[in-house]
Amino acid sequence: MIKKIYKLLNIDTSKFKKVYLFMLIVILFSGILSIFVRYPMSWYDEQVHYARVISYSHNLNPKGETYISEGEQEFIQRSMGTIAKSLDQKTPNILSLDWKHDFKTLNKSKKLVKTRDAIPASVYTPIVYLPYILATWVANILRLDIISSFIFLRLIGFLSVFILLILAFRKLPFGKATLLMIASIPTVILSFTAISADTLTYGLIFLFVAHMLNLYQKIALSIKIKRVEFVKLLIISVLLVLAKMPAFAVLALYLPMIYIGIKDKKLSKFQIIFLFTSLLFCAFLTIVWYLSIKDINGNVTYYGNTLIDQGKQLKFILSHPLRTLRVFIENILDFPYFDFQLGYSDFQRGMQVPVIISIFSLFSILNSFKIQDSEQPLIDKKERIIYNSFSRLIFIGVSLLIYLIFYLQVTEVGSEKISGVQGRYFLSFLILLVPFSNGKSFLSIKQSKYVLYASVIPAIYYILLMFYQLRN
Repeated sequence: MIKKIYKLLNIDTSKFKKVYLFMLIVILFSGILSIFVRYPMSWYDEQVHYARVISYSHNLNPKGETYISEGEQEFIQRSMGTIAKSLDQKTPNILSLDWKHDFKTLNKSKKLVKTRDAIPASVYTPIVYLPYILATWVANILRLDIISSFIFLRLIGFLSVFILLILAFRKLPFGKATLLMIASIPTVILSFTAISADTLTYGLIFLFVAHMLNLYQKIALSIKIKRVEFVKLLIISVLLVLAKMPAFAVLALYLPMIYIGIKDKKLSKFQIIFLFTSLLFCAFLTIVWYLSIKDINGNVTYYGNTLIDQGKQLKFILSHPLRTLRVFIENILDFPYFDFQLGYSDFQRGMQVPVIISIFSLFSILNSFKIQDSEQPLIDKKERIIYNSFSRLIFIGVSLLIYLIFYLQVTEVGSEKISGVQGRYFLSFLILLVPFSNGKSFLSIKQSKYVLYASVIPAIYYILLMFYQLRN
């Protein structure tokens, strides 16, 4: 049985297959546990995305009115009321096996009412919520009540991204350790388990980069590639650009692949045209999407902050370029990159992983590039440098783009502080840093195992923290 699992995961010849399986079990266990014991809306903006999912289940038009049932609206309001109380005082509710008892008298009315809670998620397409929308339809067919439906949505979302994680893990020619280390960060696990626009995005980014590394290696080594591989890449690319706006920048990984394909004549004319067309098509989709939402700012409508204005902010940036540059540099340098969020909790210290424990993840990820899972063919030095340079520049570019988006959409005009940026927005893009190796400076098997086990410490901490809160 265990051998079949190793083969399914494509690690039957790996030196670290037992450790990889252990890491996947930790991710799966902590994820499933979180789904059932964490209070509704206990992850940041979960109420917003839940309301958006329900409204999409009634009407897939992104510009349509947002409606949910009276019972679902009451469910959100009660949940957020409890969350608000937990911020002022210690409660036994946010992580509990009995949180469902708080909703025994929940209104069961199916009458639709217009909701404001979905407004901040107005910029997201139905694609990013697809697993949840399908789960909502199934829940309606099964006539599940509101609480059971909510748990079902969380479960389907988690299983969807976990399957994408497995597919990416199987596809990666190397860097499997890095992928699992990123996925085992508690903040990432919680993003997997909550109803969120981040959930599917994580899985698609992982899968896209895995396909890119696989294809680039084959092209560099002049290995014949089936057409279906390029078709799969296009499908993943389309889904990715329709998930979240900054994700389009990741598609710049097409460029080094096209470059070596043309310069070194390692791709056919059809393959080059197909890749160029795919990239242009995804760019077109992104532009159309942006034009359709550029005048929408759900945060302004929802929170009523009239000092936020994208047009005025852009004019301010162009009028004060040096000041804006200083603001960006100061905010980037002052950002708490070591704070791993854990959502709302029964007590203040339970809302994030201590920095001293978070460091284990970051230390392990940086050292994971030196872990040699199995013998890998080396690609040409020039081609290696091209990809590695591009992927690092893309990571920097995406990070800057995240700051820019929040400066335009969430920050008051002329403010010295960029509002809304959270560490979890950068974590999915860490997979871009997986490099093609030069075949030198690898860790020993013993050292590699130490690094792998060290990377799971934050996840183990989160599991123990959950049990501590459940016990108390």
